[in-house]
Amino acid sequence: MGDVVPIINTLREVERAAEELADALAQPRTARNLAEVLGLAQDLAPAAPMVAQAMELLVAAVGTVYKGSQGRVVGCSAVASKLAPFAELSAFESLDAAKRLALAAPLAESLGKDFRALPNLVGAKGMVGVEHVPSGVELVAVPGGTFDMGFTERDDEEVKRYVNYDSGEVQAWLQKIENWSSPVHAVVVSPFLLSRSPLLPRQVAAVGGSHSDDISVKDAAALVKSLKDVRLPSEAELEYAGREGGAVSFLNDSGRIWPKTIEWPNDSAWGFQAMNGAAWAEDEWHETYEGAPSTSAPWKAGGPPGVYRGCLLEPPRSDDELLFALAACRGRMVNREEDECPVGLRIARSIGI
Repeated sequence: MGDVVPIINTLREVERAAEELADALAQPRTARNLAEVLGLAQDLAPAAPMVAQAMELLVAAVGTVYKGSQGRVVGCSAVASKLAPFAELSAFESLDAAKRLALAAPLAESLGKDFRALPNLVGAKGMVGVEHVPSGVELVAVPGGTFDMGFTERDDEEVKRYVNYDSGEVQAWLQKIENWSSPVHAVVVSPFLLSRSPLLPRQVAAVGGSHSDDISVKDAAALVKSLKDVRLPSEAELEYAGREGGAVSFLNDSGRIWPKTIEWPNDSAWGFQAMNGAAWAEDEWHETYEGAPSTSAPWKAGGPPGVYRGCLLEPPRSDDELLFALAACRGRMVNREEDECPVGLRIARSIGI
């Protein structure tokens, strides 16, 4: 393995350069900052062929396969090639139904023995799904992409279309939602899995939790830790999934039918169920998005854990209640002493490509 040492050193240098570029990208956009970003990107660009060559040499040095965390053997290039459409939403959307469904088996294989492919696509837009066997939870594979996170101008226009915008109650809640979800910022989302619906009490009990609809944030964190191969989703992931990649402003596109029907929509076009119901995020609380990361990773270094998404626990009865179905709407744990809130649990996992 002596020949591999210089390769590893090269990769470490590239990693350090990439971290500098990532830090620069996370800063507010100014002319000086953009010049710095451009300079760092130009410095890093020549490293791309070096990384490719290093990976070829590394694979040759250790063999054409690597040992997975579950003791399975998976071909490196084969896995990356088969799962590549999940890297970008537009690439996934360009596939027909048969090609999408063909992604399910290699996806489940890459996740390990605790996962199996669903036999059919889910949702009106035909998403790929897998089942987490120990919990019996079905998860939707969410392709990566970029979206504007926060209360956007489009959201505001959608609200004007569907509710009495000049109502005092509507304006009061809009102000609060906008304060907590500003400034709007672009977020790059890595592909991930998210459970189709919040875990049912029996599913929570099956993995060691309380047989209750109410789950504390501490219990939620402990439960996903006990499962080992899943985690809580981030706020960015929950909003991206709720927006269906940016296609809608209201969860389940519910604003469009309000108040034309008494049957409240439960399913989204991406196959998610009860997205209006509250679910814990892994992030720590921040009053605004000032300084928020530009990636879909959970945002830490804030207040205590206890951030949730999906703020409408039952069908709305008025215009102001409909606002809680906005994908940008976010909430936090109020009763910090008891650490309890009527919030459910969705599980997530990254898709490694």
